[in-house]
Amino acid sequence: MTGIVEKLNEHLGKALGAPAAQQGTLRKYAIVAKAKLVQLQQTISKLLPQIRYWLRTGFVAGGKIISLHIPQRYSIVRGKVGKKVEFGLSWGIRRLRGDSYLLATLARDRGELQDTNFALRAVRDHIALFDKAPQAYDRGGYSVQNVSTLKKLGVKEVGLAPVDVRGGR
Repeated sequence: MTGIVEKLNEHLGKALGAPAAQQGTLRKYAIVAKAKLVQLQQTISKLLPQIRYWLRTGFVAGGKIISLHIPQRYSIVRGKVGKKVEFGLSWGIRRLRGDSYLLATLARDRGELQDTNFALRAVRDHIALFDKAPQAYDRGGYSVQNVSTLKKLGVKEVGLAPVDVRGGR
């Protein structure tokens, strides 16, 4: 089956790369449809080796694509009761100056906005925007080093939640 899909994907790639002369003949929805086909063809090119790896080893490949239509989505292991895994994109949200500002950062990959890294990034971003550290910071990402670094950056009230070694917070 993967061989058949691979051949179809190769033919699709060739068809999409056909002479650019046809580009001038495409209008409105045809342009959108072609762009979607290009995205699907590229995603399938990345997905097929992951499927072959799973068939060969029985293990899911790192960075596994879980959606053909939104290949940036990934699984997020939360460990919540009744919902151990969520699917989507990670967002880092920070509220600045009381309720006056809300900054959101979309992760480029699953590891970029993990609490342990995001705590320091959020404060550094705040300093870059406002030339001073926030008065307080509370979020996940506890480590002795993170608490120490946040205090060195000028955060007076550090409230990083320690991780419960039994699997929760």
